[in-house]
Amino acid sequence: MDEIRDVFLSMRLGLARAVSRIVPPHEVEDIVQETYVRLCKVGKAEHIEHPKSYLFKTARNLALDSVKRAEN
Repeated sequence: MDEIRDVFLSMRLGLARAVSRIVPPHEVEDIVQETYVRLCKVGKAEHIEHPKSYLFKTARNLALDSVKRAEN
């Protein structure tokens, strides 16, 4: 888990940049933090073969969900 946490910390700015293209600026940090929460909830995080892809995909999906909620 420590290795994946380190990957998250090293990617934090990149995740924020990617999410900022989808959601308003005031929501970016919330999405990035929720991405980390989701990572922590994974039962066996060491089984994630591609942590960077996992984090970007999770952040993107959370951002898209946020946009959908805002539209409704």
